[in-house]
Amino acid sequence: MQVASILKRGSQEIAQRLSAGRRSPNRNYIVNVVDQACEILQNNLHQSMDIKELAANLYVSYSWFRKVFKVQPGEAPSEYHLNRRIQKSIDLLRNTDLSIRNISEELGFKSQNHFSALFKRKTGHALSMERNRS
Repeated sequence: MQVASILKRGSQEIAQRLSAGRRSPNRNYIVNVVDQACEILQNNLHQSMDIKELAANLYVSYSWFRKVFKVQPGEAPSEYHLNRRIQKSIDLLRNTDLSIRNISEELGFKSQNHFSALFKRKTGHALSMERNRS
């Protein structure tokens, strides 16, 4: 019984993927895909995200996904995710006593130095200046 339900779900998924490739998506479909992607990206601020894998998990091609995503929020998916991580780091700097190292680790940056460099590139100022703004 369990095998049959797994096979049925699998065949439905394959049929859905095949039919999605033959028709041009309507506006509601595009908005739904982008909304799902935004939610996934916002719920995973603690790590880097593989955008190709995200597109595959949403059953769309990577190139199509990047193109339609950029139209709705106005930035590429990877940039969208990084900007949300930077904003979360600003919130943590201003509202907690977490060290810069702890914030870097919590948000899944490669290292504290990598985090500091990205932060400065995106905001135009050092992490320590942001903490002093609170």
